[in-house]
Amino acid sequence: MPLYNEIALVFHSSFTVFFYALIGGLIPSLIWLWFWLHEDNKHSEPRHIILLIFLLGMAGAFISLFFQHVFNWYFNWYTIDITHYKTVNLIFVIIEEVVKFACAYVVFFRTRLFDEPIDAFLYL
Repeated sequence: MPLYNEIALVFHSSFTVFFYALIGGLIPSLIWLWFWLHEDNKHSEPRHIILLIFLLGMAGAFISLFFQHVFNWYFNWYTIDITHYKTVNLIFVIIEEVVKFACAYVVFFRTRLFDEPIDAFLYL
């Protein structure tokens, strides 16, 4: 099944599931953002940079979806035994976190904005 069909299936199969997944991913992120914005008082980051970080994180999730789809195709994990799902999920989590780290590293970690150790928590 092509990747765009899988994405369309997620959006159209059950709006309730999509809504809960969106809320479950958005609310903890906003709480985390609020916490770190109040912790970073010495050299706070510009608001437009914070927005860009969040947008890159969302883009990183979709980029990792592509790589996960490639791994599914290459290893034919659609037909694996139920006992291998933990391994598959672990690999997918690693893919997503590496892609999001790469986005943050390329854009922010090599700039003057990364001036405090606490900024690493905000950017990631």
